[in-house]
Parts: sequence; structure tokens; C-alpha cells
Amino acid sequence: MARDTARAGAGNRARGWARRYALQALYQWQKGGQDIARIEAQFLGDLGVHQLMVALEARLATLPAAQAEIAAATETFDDAETAERLRVLRVAAERGARALPGVREGLVDPLAVQGAVVQELAAVPNPPAPAVAAALGLELAIRRLLRQLMQELEARGAYGADMAYLNGLNERELLGREAVMPDAARLNEAVSEVVLADRAMLKADTGYFSTLLRGIPDRLDALNRLLAPWLGRPADQVDPIEKAILWIAAWELTESKDVPWRVAINEAIELAKRFGAEQSHKFVNGVLDKIVQQR
Repeated sequence: MARDTARAGAGNRARGWARRYALQALYQWQKGGQDIARIEAQFLGDLGVHQLMVALEARLATLPAAQAEIAAATETFDDAETAERLRVLRVAAERGARALPGVREGLVDPLAVQGAVVQELAAVPNPPAPAVAAALGLELAIRRLLRQLMQELEARGAYGADMAYLNGLNERELLGREAVMPDAARLNEAVSEVVLADRAMLKADTGYFSTLLRGIPDRLDALNRLLAPWLGRPADQVDPIEKAILWIAAWELTESKDVPWRVAINEAIELAKRFGAEQSHKFVNGVLDKIVQQR
């Protein structure tokens, strides 16, 4: 019973985040005149970028330990010997990763890359210690994630300085005596410049987000007719944020059978308090109360 309650609570929070991003997307739709399906795709694409950053950050956190393994394994070598040994091992690591299905399309899970590298390096002459093989697998996985991030940012028109930083990372070693440590905060700054949705969209119920973005435009005329008698002004004079909040709540009141009307109104009020003008929540509450009284 407690577990079911916890799941229900998590689901309600995820829908709350979905409403927040649906509000943001509907605001963009009103202000920019873009096709709503295109805006939906951009938000979901942004979610993919944030997921990519989460995977990258998790691996960057383990990079210092990997660097320590490489340093310990090469401490008796001079710089030239270290560079040559790592070059040979990196060639083998790339060979192992290239054998994975989907590698050309960039679809390979970083964990699969790391596993393939460890397996390949175990078979080379004079194989490295398992910890060194794992470190090189980590390096290659990070490089692939960095390249994916680079492609995503470039597709979104990232600024020159951000692309230069990523290019610089791709030209430097992540392990060895010439190693550079990527700056996760700097990478997140680059991401935030070119995405609409922020990291919190990872908490959202994306299925419900898409349901709202597809359902509201399809029912827009009916929703506007429902709202019009209670607005107290022409619809084109209603603030776009307030209008989007009312659309979401009106759609839930009329189309969503699993959202209690009290929840729909309370969520709308909270959105208005957070994103609307000072008295927006009172306006939204008043309009929705009138609609519920007429049901």
C-alpha cells in the first residue's frame, strides 16, 4: 500500500513537471508562431541532450581515478614511452569499439563501449592490467559522449566559444601526462545556451507532456469557447502565460478522465503563482471555478 502511494505521488509530481513544460511550450507557440509539433520535438530533443549530459557527468566523475591508474601503470616510463604505449592501446581500444553494432550511427551505449574495450585489450600482446584497460575504456566512452554533445550543440547553433571548447577537448588526451580534465560546469553552460527546456525536464512525464501538446491545439476552438464567457475581456487581451495555463486546466477538466477537477484547478493556480503576474492565480482560479460550477 505504501509503495503504491509512493508511486502515485511520483506520478503526480512527474505530471506536474509535464504541465510546467507544456506551459512553456504553449507560450513559445503563441509568441513564435511555430508549428506545435516542431516545438514538442525540440523539447523532447532537449531532454535527450540533458540525458546525454547526465551520462557524461557520471563518467567525468570517475576520470580522476582512471588517470591515477594510468599514472601508476606508466610511472617507470619516460614521456615518449608512455605516449607510445597509450597510443598502441588506444588503437586497440578503437578497434574493439568499432566492432559494436550501431557505432557508426552513434547509438552505442557508453557501458557497451567500455566493455568492448576491456575485452579487446585483454587479447593484445602484453595486455594492460584490468584497471588500465577499464580506464582506457572510460576515456573512449567519454570521447564518444563528447562527440555526441558536440553534434547536438552544433545542430542547435551553439556559440563559437562553446564549439571551440568542445573542439579543444576532442584534440586533447583525457588520460596520460598531457591529459586535460573536461569541465562539466562549462559543458552545462554550453548546453543551457541552446536548449529551451532545463535539466528539470528529466523529472517530467514526457508522455503526458506530449498528450497536452497534441490535445490542446486539436481542441483549441472548443477550449476557447468554454473559457470565453468567464474571461471578462477579449481573449487576445489575456496574457499568453495565463491563457496557456487556462488551456491546460480546461483540457484536463473536459478531456482527461483521470485528473480530478480539484487537482486540475490547484495545479493551474500553482503554475500561475510561479510563472504568471502577481494576481494571475486569482484570475485563473476565478475562471476555472466558474467552469466547474457550470458542469
